[in-house]
Amino acid sequence: MTTNNLSNSSLLILTWNANGLKQHKDELLFLLKNPFYTPKSCINIYGYKAYFVCHPDGTSHAGAAIYIKSNLSHHPLPPYIFPHIQASGVSIITQNNIPINISSIYNPPSLGIDSFLVISQP
Repeated sequence: MTTNNLSNSSLLILTWNANGLKQHKDELLFLLKNPFYTPKSCINIYGYKAYFVCHPDGTSHAGAAIYIKSNLSHHPLPPYIFPHIQASGVSIITQNNIPINISSIYNPPSLGIDSFLVISQP
């Protein structure tokens, strides 16, 4: 967990379907500086902490990741890893000690959005 709290006016969330992370590293770096995973393909980006989940078969398809600035107060949420869906999540702590939960979820297009149900409890 890091030490700085999030100001309500400084939250910026970027969503991006990388369609393969290693070959698009320069694009991601550009997006982070200018507002499919495996354990071997997750990249380190200075100033950011990565939380990622892979498809349970360990191959480079599906999966989800979240990169969060290292100086934000946060902690990872339990990963959700099944063949039909993968999710990585973090809880960011605001200045008022109010958590904001953010998840990156991969659901294959062939299964559709109705193929899963995610319930978040405080």
